[in-house]
Amino acid sequence: MIYPKCFDLMRLKRPGVVLLASLAAAQIVTANAQAGGLAHKWDPDLKALITEALPGPEVATFGVAIAHVPTGYVAYSNSRLLFESASLLKLPVLYEAYRQRSVGRLSFGEQLEITERHAEIAFGYTPVPVGDALSVDRAIELMITASDNASAIALIDRLGNFSINRTMQDIELASTAVLADSVTTPRDMLTYFELLESHEAVDWDSSEEMLARLSRQRINDRIPMLLPSGTEVAHKTGDDPGVINDAGIVYTPAGPVIIVLLANDVQNGPGVRRAMAELSLRIYEYAEEGGFGDYPPSDVSDASLP
Repeated sequence: MIYPKCFDLMRLKRPGVVLLASLAAAQIVTANAQAGGLAHKWDPDLKALITEALPGPEVATFGVAIAHVPTGYVAYSNSRLLFESASLLKLPVLYEAYRQRSVGRLSFGEQLEITERHAEIAFGYTPVPVGDALSVDRAIELMITASDNASAIALIDRLGNFSINRTMQDIELASTAVLADSVTTPRDMLTYFELLESHEAVDWDSSEEMLARLSRQRINDRIPMLLPSGTEVAHKTGDDPGVINDAGIVYTPAGPVIIVLLANDVQNGPGVRRAMAELSLRIYEYAEEGGFGDYPPSDVSDASLP
């Protein structure tokens, strides 16, 4: 897919972006997102913790999805609401690169040329000089660990927008789309990381490699910031004007916890980052103190969860 010179994949335009994004995404996504992976069980105490920890709409609109992988306990807030992806759009790109490699359509040794167009979309920053090339493997590493935009656009050009979005539908990320206005939901991001943690993302080896890359993330001012030193976190951030996101897996003493924190309409960036870090610490402590095992599972189907 060839984008016009003014196209900026990392930046959504305001005002009315949610409406515009909804209309665009509707062309390729379905209305009903299904949570895959775990059999979910509602955790009212965890939900109360989320409500207590996050500031109100005067600071940002938050979307949250939390899941304790060993037990399936979950809690959500605005979990089906469309949010601007910002650089979380690189997660579908990551998945599609590994999928295409698995079926022989892509070699990670293949070279990708960085063009003037890539540089323009990436605000002038490129990992190599314009006209030079880098390997697919290097582009993936920079896209994930440093959130490099030029590498991401070069990969999207190679993989194809249609293929990326079709694969997201195939893995039941029904409200996630890589478009001019890229969108996702907390529930979709939860499903994505469930697939990774269960090693069902493409295949076992691909899941391991993707998790390893996400564990090398260099931007750690949200979910990992206040966690105990040495805590492993496999995650990806996203930032745009008015948008602050972080999503990933925290490996606690009580097992892996998936944490998805999305914020749109941000009025106080430092405050949102701090709130995300504090909530992540409280979730870590909740897991460590046995919070996920204090009561029997709720007798509800996943479809009935908020």
